[in-house]
Amino acid sequence: ALSILEHLKDTNNITEKEYEIIKISLNDRTLSSSEYKNKLRADILKGIITVILS
Repeated sequence: ALSILEHLKDTNNITEKEYEIIKISLNDRTLSSSEYKNKLRADILKGIITVILS
């Protein structure tokens, strides 16, 4: 997930500030209460990419 975010930042699809906010939202500590961290992380990232590409 982080490599995808880094690519989006490097290609100027997201700003540095957006990158940091998204990175925090995908962090393990942020998702610690969820049993399905990887699925939730994938759903968040999918939603973000969908918005960026639309």
